[in-house]
Amino acid sequence: MVTYRVKSLPLKDVISDLAAEFHTTFKEECDLYIVQLPPYVGKGSIKGINFNNGLGLVIYDCSFNDDVRIEFTLDQVHPLKYLYCLEGELTHRFESEEGRAHPLLKYLNIIVASSNSSGHILEFKKQTHTCVNSLEINRERFENEMDCEIKKMNSQLKDTLLDAQGTNQFLFSGDYSLQIAKTFEEIKSFPYEDFLRKAYLHSKAWEILVYQTIQYNKTLNSQSKESLQNLDLVRDAARKIDGDFQQYDTIETLAAELEVSTKHLQRVFKKYNNLTLNKYIMKRRMEYIVDLLENTSYPVSEISELAGIKSVSYLSKIFMETYGMTPSNYRNNNSKITLT
Repeated sequence: MVTYRVKSLPLKDVISDLAAEFHTTFKEECDLYIVQLPPYVGKGSIKGINFNNGLGLVIYDCSFNDDVRIEFTLDQVHPLKYLYCLEGELTHRFESEEGRAHPLLKYLNIIVASSNSSGHILEFKKQTHTCVNSLEINRERFENEMDCEIKKMNSQLKDTLLDAQGTNQFLFSGDYSLQIAKTFEEIKSFPYEDFLRKAYLHSKAWEILVYQTIQYNKTLNSQSKESLQNLDLVRDAARKIDGDFQQYDTIETLAAELEVSTKHLQRVFKKYNNLTLNKYIMKRRMEYIVDLLENTSYPVSEISELAGIKSVSYLSKIFMETYGMTPSNYRNNNSKITLT
């Protein structure tokens, strides 16, 4: 895993630090700061913009060549982060609790605030197109702008928004609303630049915050215990598959281990992950095969056996469908070792 470190704020300096870590430059377009990933790092970009009232947006739209870990470590209070996964997947960790991972799958969001000056860690999977939007709130500046309004809020988010000194750690996770999803689509398709873009993004940052506060209140007030249990179930299933997909050749095996019915597990996994369990397992299997092709000299027949695929011809068929080439051709183009 490759580690990049960010030790600065505001977002202009975040992008500047990332550019330096990538050994490249960044550009500014009327307070929107953009770093394009150089080819040796990956594809895509990371963008950041701050607004005067303490709100900011970071847009990750990229695919890294290697597993990547971005560490946000600086000796001051970190922004309150609202993270939304539009594509791919992401893992968040608090610097003070590295052992505890908070997976962020497609269509899910997390709200995180670290305590004191403890930082945040974001982990990206290699060769996975990941699109994550992060609404960032500098709580001290935001409170100065909205002190009266925040104190009158009828929401448990109030205490976190007023925690300008970062005294308490906070974590919330859930699926984001259709209104928020629509807002992200509108941001992505907005055609104008400069003044219009900055004003538009500022309005959309407010829109995200409004919709998220409504969603948060609904979650606490009406989301059933069953829904929260379902979300935990999906995460547990994903963790088990990620840990050793070969144990779960059948969904029945996984469901029995999680002590739920196969039908229920399939239904809730697809709801929260937008991917069937079989396809998720196959995705992990293909990632494992790619890793063996890139980093070992095992023959394809042995790789097929290690991946739990008995037929080499079937392996070649599904690999061709996924990557557009045979396993042997992929190895010839992407091997990271010298074959003798």
